[in-house]
Amino acid sequence: MDINVNKSVVEEFKDLNRDDIEFKKKCIQLVNEIKQGNVTFLQFVEDLKQLLVDTSPTNREHGMSILSQVLDIIPHEQILPAQLSFLCTFYADRLNDHHQVIPATLKGILALLKFEEISGESVKQFLNFLFQKISCQQQQQIDRLCIFQILKTSLEKKLPEMQEMGFDFVYGVTLAIDGERDPRNLLFLFEWIPTFLKCVTLGHLAEEMFEVMACYFPIDFRAPPQDPNVCRISRETLSEALCRCLCGVPEFSEFCLPLALEKLSSSLQIAKIDSLNILAEGCKIFPVSAYIQHSTDIWSQIQREVFNCNDQELAKIALNTLRVVMRKLSESSDNIYKPILSDITDTLKGNLLPHMKLFMPSCKILQAVSSSSRIASTYVTQEIVPALINTYNMTTTTSHQVLILTNLINFVTSYTALVNNNNINEVKELASVPYLCLKASVHENTEVAVVGLQTLVVICKSLPLEVRKCLYENLCSSITCELSAPVRNSLLECFKAMAIEYSDEIQNHVLDQIKINNNVSLHYYLESLRVIVQIEKFTESVLNIFIHYCGLDLATSEIAIHCLKHLVEQYEDDSQIQDILENKGQIISKLLNFVVNYLNEINIELANHKRLLCNISIICKNILSNQGSDLQKQIVSSNLDSVVALYKNTHKSELIVLYDGLITCLRQDVIECDVVEDLLNVALNVEEEFIQDIAVQLLANILNKKHDDTRLEDDLNEIEAVCNKQLENVHKSRIQYVINLISWITKALLMRGHIKSQRWTQKLLTLLERYEEAARGFLIVMKDNCFSLSTKSHSNIRLLYRQRFFMEITTILTQNYTDENNNYLLAVGYLLQEAPKQVFVMHFKKIVKIVILCLEKCENANTLFVLLETLCDLIQNKEPITEEYIQELLPRFLSLTTFKLSMNVRIKALQCIQHFASGYPLYKLLPNKQNIVQSLTVCLDDKKRLVRKEAVDARLSWIMLDMPT
Repeated sequence: MDINVNKSVVEEFKDLNRDDIEFKKKCIQLVNEIKQGNVTFLQFVEDLKQLLVDTSPTNREHGMSILSQVLDIIPHEQILPAQLSFLCTFYADRLNDHHQVIPATLKGILALLKFEEISGESVKQFLNFLFQKISCQQQQQIDRLCIFQILKTSLEKKLPEMQEMGFDFVYGVTLAIDGERDPRNLLFLFEWIPTFLKCVTLGHLAEEMFEVMACYFPIDFRAPPQDPNVCRISRETLSEALCRCLCGVPEFSEFCLPLALEKLSSSLQIAKIDSLNILAEGCKIFPVSAYIQHSTDIWSQIQREVFNCNDQELAKIALNTLRVVMRKLSESSDNIYKPILSDITDTLKGNLLPHMKLFMPSCKILQAVSSSSRIASTYVTQEIVPALINTYNMTTTTSHQVLILTNLINFVTSYTALVNNNNINEVKELASVPYLCLKASVHENTEVAVVGLQTLVVICKSLPLEVRKCLYENLCSSITCELSAPVRNSLLECFKAMAIEYSDEIQNHVLDQIKINNNVSLHYYLESLRVIVQIEKFTESVLNIFIHYCGLDLATSEIAIHCLKHLVEQYEDDSQIQDILENKGQIISKLLNFVVNYLNEINIELANHKRLLCNISIICKNILSNQGSDLQKQIVSSNLDSVVALYKNTHKSELIVLYDGLITCLRQDVIECDVVEDLLNVALNVEEEFIQDIAVQLLANILNKKHDDTRLEDDLNEIEAVCNKQLENVHKSRIQYVINLISWITKALLMRGHIKSQRWTQKLLTLLERYEEAARGFLIVMKDNCFSLSTKSHSNIRLLYRQRFFMEITTILTQNYTDENNNYLLAVGYLLQEAPKQVFVMHFKKIVKIVILCLEKCENANTLFVLLETLCDLIQNKEPITEEYIQELLPRFLSLTTFKLSMNVRIKALQCIQHFASGYPLYKLLPNKQNIVQSLTVCLDDKKRLVRKEAVDARLSWIMLDMPT
């Protein structure tokens, strides 16, 4: 739509409403005409004159809407100063017009206020007319917001002039906002008012201004769900903004603090929270004298809240408020502040016996006070710590010792932080605390020992030398010993903290003194070293210790390699550790040489030897995965050939684990390696399932990453030929080997989106026709957490390949199912086991036939359970698709409540029935009610207690369906 210069403005806008999108487009085009010089701004106004002065309010409103919209978007240089002055006078006069014209006038004034050239006198004229002629709270919400924006913009643009208006401006603002109820407008106001308050003098209007805002306190607001604009505003947002308003200027203190204390005593939770927040916020603005005046009330009310509160979050806010207020009060003179401290400590001292109900809340209050200021921390330390130490020394109850010591340390940390001095030996009240912690750390009771060690961590910078030496002796004797898990974890935490703070002492007094006498000690020793390996001073020396022990005898190396595996997994992203292990320590070569040296002694049938090989493989994979292509080539070229040669000479299948460690994590430009024949032979002929799985997954990994060229084609042809031959001749007991291989090859090709993936998928489907075992192949393809085909192993992973496979296979199975194809039902169960929920829901209608058939005819308990679990989740979440098929699903669920082969299936079927009753329309359920209630009665006699319980719950849900609410 273009502007026709031959038409008047009135004609152009004749049939357009100001809310139409075309209205704004016309205004933009009109502004472009003015910018291009096709029409002047004066000509435009002259053209608009007949609307602006029309006797009809509707026409005047239309004209003002056009002019205001143009003013909002026109470049300011297009309007001359004289024209701007005239417009200001004109718009001020329009505030006296008919109420229908006012909204458009307000928008125009807001647009004019954005002109830098507007004079202060014009702004004052606007506001005087606005305050005199317009009753803000009688306007619509959007127009009230416009008024508030005018006030805000006026203050920003012409602060001196607004200040010249004095109390007239303050009173006008107060009157405009008084009674506002819309949360959008309130949020705007609450965010602006603190700025307004700082810019004006309130004088005798301070109380009136405060009361206008205080009427909203505390805010109890729930956004109506049907209004998306209001929904974005939360009660907390409004409350925080209002809090800043009520604490906006020092003059408000005499009104604000009594209000907060009054609301704090109410029973309303939000009133308590908001009052506590105001008491804390006011500390930023209000004078200390105001808090001194109310200190007794503040202390007593907060004490009451902490003592009587069952809400931990509220208690936490109360304690924080007390901390902030006490920090504020510390600005007063000692003769005022210390009596306040004395009042608090004297009140709480009598509660500091650990068997008393008020022990913990009293400690929390005292800790809040102690952490508020240096003066408070010193005072509380002198008054409270000796009493707690004395009580600790007298009690023999371990739970009480734990309580006291835990709280005692909090006072110590507050003191050291505020005084900025960790040397607590200089403070007589604290000097004995490290010795208490040390003694607790070797206590026979686990709980006390744990707290003792943890407190040593907290105050490690404050430990005197004699305490540290005793602690080092304890570490030496404990690090290599078996301890309970909680004590050992705390011990290692302490060991790490001391190593960070006193690295030389740890080296000299702990690490250099430890003697390893057996492999049990070695295990604990190496596991302990893991916690300090990232500390720069220890990194290389710790890794060298690991490398050293990994090259000793078979039994010792088993332990060391197991611990090293944990280390590389824990710090897999630490490049420094990776660099030292491989580039300096040559760990991969050393581990491979170790296997070669002990190859004849390693027995894959022994669990510990199997774990040893797996650990070596994992270490190699972790290190290789993080290397670039050049380093990978360097490592592999110096190691893989010798391992391959050794395998070809010995045909020891254990070496396939080393293949796995060296090849799995190679990048795609490094993967060229001729081991397919070896892996294929192992995958189909070695009976050790552990080795077989490694071989077939490594083969899949290689095929997934190999370049798509003739060599990949040759590999696939070779594998296919071998598989076909095996299928012709292999005994049924070994058919699973072939199926496993074909499943992994299919997965590897699907993941990379290879053109031959369809051919291999068809092979898997063909096998499903003949062999029940083939159903499990679909689970292999769908599984999503396979390391050998993952980003960590640098595999090709096509986006959404699992979803596509699920859709394709379920469609085929549904279309081709016959009563003879029960294997299809098993395959569906395996597909569903790993299928993303959204895909199942999206394609439910396409596969509902085979889902129903599974529920009716499948005898495999695992398949049924997976299917029922999936459906139960959908029913519980009220997915519309399950409502559509209620009549088909309910009878099948009923039948499965008596499924003899699995209690879990019966329970899950009962849960599905119960969720139907609690979440779906009555008219769809009631026709089935009588039949279902009777059927569930049978389950009440089931021998399994859990089945009976679910049956009772389900039956009750259906009985209650048509009962009056």
